[in-house]
Amino acid sequence: MLNNIIPTHHQVFYRSLVRWNVVDEIVFIMDPDEHQHTRRLILDTLDHAVLEAALAELTEAEHEAFLELCREKFDQEELLTWLQERVDDIEHKLTAAIQQTKQEIRAVLAGDVELEDVLQGMQ
Repeated sequence: MLNNIIPTHHQVFYRSLVRWNVVDEIVFIMDPDEHQHTRRLILDTLDHAVLEAALAELTEAEHEAFLELCREKFDQEELLTWLQERVDDIEHKLTAAIQQTKQEIRAVLAGDVELEDVLQGMQ
């Protein structure tokens, strides 16, 4: 029944790099009436972290092409293949960004750290 409310997969090019069960564990830190909203925020935050990590590895000349591909094929693993052709070990770099982001989200939602502390650490 819960699968009808909260989708189990986020259709993104990097979906094979995410342990979705960990995302669900983070969601369930919150009250049940917050699950859907919390999951959406987590997924949006992961999207931003992955885009930022990918852009950091690409040359400036490749940024426009990458962003155009994101507009057209964000849900297709073809985009990950495109990155693999241009950046050595991109899967590891994106996975590291995903893991760090999930850890920070979990810490904030569990009340272990303040959001402001996480944001300051990103600067």
